Amino acid sequence: LQAEILELKGELAFYRGIVSPKDAAHGLYLQRFRVEPSGRANGFQYKVILTQVLKNDRSAAGIIRIKIVGTQGDQPRVLELSQVTEKAVKELKYRFRYFQSLEGELTLPSGFTPQRVTVSVVPKDRRTKEPFEKTFDWPT
Repeated sequence: LQAEILELKGELAFYRGIVSPKDAAHGLYLQRFRVEPSGRANGFQYKVILTQVLKNDRSAAGIIRIKIVGTQGDQPRVLELSQVTEKAVKELKYRFRYFQSLEGELTLPSGFTPQRVTVSVVPKDRRTKEPFEKTFDWPT
């Protein structure tokens, strides 16, 4: 019962973010970003959720770029999404009216230790929506 309540509270927070986001100036939001182990060696699943204000009647479209910052050996290294996806996905394309969830799998090179992930959101229509990026610590 407690697990179900926790799940429902999470869903409620998600929908509240769509209806009345904290930062209403931009209109487009990176609601959630998550990386979890997939069970494969060096494999992970990622999930990106974008939203925009509910009153907005226009579709949002653009691209998302993901970079993973870490170290390999003793050297700093930055990996692009195309370097860690099976089909060399360069960027993720989005198009939605209220929200969209994008997910996929990535495989890190052997010996690479991730530290942070940078998610860049680049709207197609830059006259009405500004590009932005957020950096997240890699989950331990």
